[in-house]
Amino acid sequence: MDNYKFTLLYVTFMKKRTIIKICIGLFSLLLISFVVLVMHINSVTKKNTTENINQRQLSRIDFKVHVDSTEANKIKNYVASLDGVDGTHFNIPEGIFTYSYKMNKQNSKVVFEKVMQLGNYDAHIFTISAADAQAMGGCPMKINDHSFSAYLTAYVTKFLN
Repeated sequence: MDNYKFTLLYVTFMKKRTIIKICIGLFSLLLISFVVLVMHINSVTKKNTTENINQRQLSRIDFKVHVDSTEANKIKNYVASLDGVDGTHFNIPEGIFTYSYKMNKQNSKVVFEKVMQLGNYDAHIFTISAADAQAMGGCPMKINDHSFSAYLTAYVTKFLN
């Protein structure tokens, strides 16, 4: 009987230890996640300085007629080779070409003109309407100003700046 009680006590002790280890692990994970979130908010909301003036811009060209995959790769590779262009993506079924570039090295109008010189395409630069720009503040990912994430972002920005 003593052996059974010892086994039962040992199992209970091991269960408590396991639960404590799991709780410590989860708390550590939450703490690390929160620290990473705060660091991310701080890096995103920095003021313009000489260190982060190399801002990137995302632009889009809409093709009105279908562009085949060979022509799409030609456009994509040509734009990717331009100075200041970082990334390119061509959505062939939708006829949408997006690219990112450094604002101090490249311009969306210059890239568009070079693409038009590359071939005779029926395309235009995508621009948002004035109403959409005012409603979203120019940002397609604008969050609700009264949401928890907006309050958290404002607090972290105020705290770190």
